[in-house]
Amino acid sequence: MADVATKARPRRKTAGTAPGPEPLAPSSAPKRPKRLVVAAPKGGVGKTTLALNMGVVAAHRGISVATVDFELSEQANLSRWRADRPEKMPQFDNYSARMDEVAEVLETITDYDLIICDTPPGMNAITGDLKELVAAADFVLVPSDDSRFSRESVIDWMAALRRMAKPHACVMNHFKRNALTFGKTKLMLDRAGRLCPVEIPDSQDMKNCIEVGLGVIEIRGAKVRSEVELLWDFVRYELGMTGAANG
Repeated sequence: MADVATKARPRRKTAGTAPGPEPLAPSSAPKRPKRLVVAAPKGGVGKTTLALNMGVVAAHRGISVATVDFELSEQANLSRWRADRPEKMPQFDNYSARMDEVAEVLETITDYDLIICDTPPGMNAITGDLKELVAAADFVLVPSDDSRFSRESVIDWMAALRRMAKPHACVMNHFKRNALTFGKTKLMLDRAGRLCPVEIPDSQDMKNCIEVGLGVIEIRGAKVRSEVELLWDFVRYELGMTGAANG
């Protein structure tokens, strides 16, 4: 497991030698961060874009956040985006890991308020390592566009998440309101499970932020800025982080 940007950890001060009772040892129990898993069975639905934008909003709200890029391939889009992030913007750590390193990630990446996990595409079933990751999540965000194959695969996924009793919601992403498939997709997904109360329309701004290491809220005049912030507010509430930092 590798990381793109890590912070040096200060050494713990040692106790002095003056006589007196031994100080109580600090608790060794690891910090338990909230975990958001962004996952979908089909690629190309904006999973990584949503994951990084949730990280950006959280960082701007003063939350200690890290992202984990489980897409170790030629793409590794989240890690590539993080490497391009301008220094003047709020920073957060990004880790790269394989799906067979889920257990290690859960055990070692803990020193944050929030961990956002971006999963690889083509995970058609919630089994094995993905099931372990989902089981450890506090909330699963499932993006879907309005194509037939995306909504059908997401409907199956939502059924699997319900069987696991895992808190989750589907967010409609990359859609055009005037498309004939929009209303049909929304109705079918709503019948299948829980839909986010906010939708992210297709926007060039969402594509532009990938190019320059920014989140959409950092692009002046971005048309979907309010939708992304509202999506964060929904996710934050579902994670039980309503009192975290500036919200």
